[in-house]
Amino acid sequence: MLPLKVTANVQRITDGDTLKAMDESCRCRWIDTPEIQKEGEESTESWVLNQWYWGNRSKQYLIDLIQENNNQITLYHCGTDFYGRVLSDWYIGRKNLQVELTLAGLAVPFLPIGKHSFYDDRETDLYASLVKAVSIAYREKRGFWKEFKDESFLLPYEFKKKSKGLI
Repeated sequence: MLPLKVTANVQRITDGDTLKAMDESCRCRWIDTPEIQKEGEESTESWVLNQWYWGNRSKQYLIDLIQENNNQITLYHCGTDFYGRVLSDWYIGRKNLQVELTLAGLAVPFLPIGKHSFYDDRETDLYASLVKAVSIAYREKRGFWKEFKDESFLLPYEFKKKSKGLI
């Protein structure tokens, strides 16, 4: 499936990697941001509170980036995920928001090597940029990476597994 390029107004930002545009829930492809506290959830566990803290930081960073552009975003639609959300790459001008979030230490990439066909140079460049961004953020201890060695912070996929009792 070839990506479909669409410029739209952002209606709502759900969290650091999900937003609503054109009445569709749109999920950022190839990154994962920390989880935010959902309605009714409570905890005193430091690993949970820390996840929610960084989830809110990620969401606010995305809000700030998009508001700087009058809530306009360009999306390259790439399919749908397990939950029916539109998978897409997000841009403001030439700036890719997945890379910006990752470079700030507010997202971690998950790159499905071998499970994806690269349709064009834009996708190949995005993939390479995410690898570079996460290495810079980690090396310079940006965002949540400064707490990564501390047991109180789990990467988003680790947090999800622990929350479900899988680790």
